[in-house]
Amino acid sequence: MVSKVADRREQLLAAARAVLAEKGLEGARVSEIVKRAGVSQGTFYLYFPSKVSLVEEFNRQMHRDVQRAVFEAVERAGSIGEAIESSVKVALEEMGRYRDILGVVISRLGFYEDSARLEDLELPYRQMVSRLIEKGQEMGEVDLSLDPQMTARIIVGLIERAGADCYVYEPSLPADRFVAEVARFIRGALGVR
Repeated sequence: MVSKVADRREQLLAAARAVLAEKGLEGARVSEIVKRAGVSQGTFYLYFPSKVSLVEEFNRQMHRDVQRAVFEAVERAGSIGEAIESSVKVALEEMGRYRDILGVVISRLGFYEDSARLEDLELPYRQMVSRLIEKGQEMGEVDLSLDPQMTARIIVGLIERAGADCYVYEPSLPADRFVAEVARFIRGALGVR
């Protein structure tokens, strides 16, 4: 059984997502969010200090979902090349689940008061990519001259940008084209055949 607290929080998040998808952050009003959620305005502030904190929560959720999917894809992969292909695919698929609010989420990342909090969101993902690169180097499948940590940072940033391009800036282009091009680019950059 879901607790009343968790249920209320989820009601607020669902209502906020709908309002943010329709109106964006600037157009969204807490009064409309609470009306849709069927709670009082005071209840909103028990869970979230501001509208921006909602965006931060959606960003955390998206990062968590992307990372979970990528970790699982890499775990199932039989080779470095397969890990690249499948992880790019699932990362963009998970970002696609947020396409209704992705523009709001990516446009508000600068509102993190402490950039270390944003770094912390990406850290497990970058560490996993870095370990995959190191493993590929040990197996002779990845260019030994690459710095695994720096390369992981670049790859994670590339995938995030590809998701933004795919679902916000160029949504008329098919997602599978983004997946194919990003995966091909990463393979080439790593020296993976």
